[in-house]
Amino acid sequence: MNGRCDSGVSRRSLGRKLLIVGAALGLVACVASNAESPSTVATPVVVPEPEPVKPIIFELPESRSPLGGYLAGRLARRDLDGAAASKYFVQALINDPDNPDILNSAFLALHNQGRMKEAVVLARRLVDMKPNAAVAGLTLAVDSIMRGEFGEASQRLENLPLQGYNSLLVPLLSAWVSVGLDRYADAKTKIDGLDTNQAFFVFRDFHRGLINELAGEDEVAERSYLAAHDIQSGGSYRTVTALGGFYERLGRG
Repeated sequence: MNGRCDSGVSRRSLGRKLLIVGAALGLVACVASNAESPSTVATPVVVPEPEPVKPIIFELPESRSPLGGYLAGRLARRDLDGAAASKYFVQALINDPDNPDILNSAFLALHNQGRMKEAVVLARRLVDMKPNAAVAGLTLAVDSIMRGEFGEASQRLENLPLQGYNSLLVPLLSAWVSVGLDRYADAKTKIDGLDTNQAFFVFRDFHRGLINELAGEDEVAERSYLAAHDIQSGGSYRTVTALGGFYERLGRG
């Protein structure tokens, strides 16, 4: 018996769904934004001018050449013009629809522009070509979560290799998918999979706290939140607010 005030099953269910979707979207967006960025990007410096000079804008003509569209997209991406990059990569893809490199570039450009319906369509095509395509696979898993298809999301995540950032993201997303399926024991086991890398401990403990709180295991949740707080030498804003909110919900504010 814990000290939590009973707020009803429906509120807990809603909170669980919001946490699952929020965790999924946040994790995948972070990866996609860095998946195909230039290796070095100069930090722009703004110099005040008494009379600002209007910049010269070069308009790249539309081309029926896949190579021309692809190179124009790379140039726009280098200049951090996401709208132009997505336009040219999609144009190149129309002219060369079976090219996996162009398909991947078009998918990432659309994803980073927030054009998710189009990005999901390209992600499906990309996964058909490259079953281990990491960002595309994660995107499709999140799409399944958004539609409430947790079983489908679980299957997609199981097919992804645990390499690179997937070694962090797949266990985390898999744990939250298990929460969506009301399999809290499985969720806790999947979170424990992050025990092998010390760099992941703060993520492990923070998400362990969230999951155990949803499961009603308040003592374990408190220990987990405190562990995440201590790893960061006083805690980040996120861990401090999570711990404070936890105590408030317990009536210990």
